[in-house]
Amino acid sequence: MPDIWELPEGQRVNVKINNLYQPVGEESTCLCRFIGTMVRKAEFAPISYLNWHEMPNNKKEEMWSTIELKFQFQLFDSEEGLMKSH
Repeated sequence: MPDIWELPEGQRVNVKINNLYQPVGEESTCLCRFIGTMVRKAEFAPISYLNWHEMPNNKKEEMWSTIELKFQFQLFDSEEGLMKSH
């Protein structure tokens, strides 16, 4: 997988999600690794918050916005074999 932080602006990784909205497939690992690198960056997740519930909502929203810039999510219906854009 390419370095997600270095993707050109507008280019996103397509991640399939199941009907429970859980990431599935090879790209799900890429998403998990990206989130892992993001939460280690102080500008996203300051170390002063030891508990996720204490993290201010604006920090959580900033992380989600960054994820949406780098990833595109598609619902994968495994029973019908269809993919629907989300």
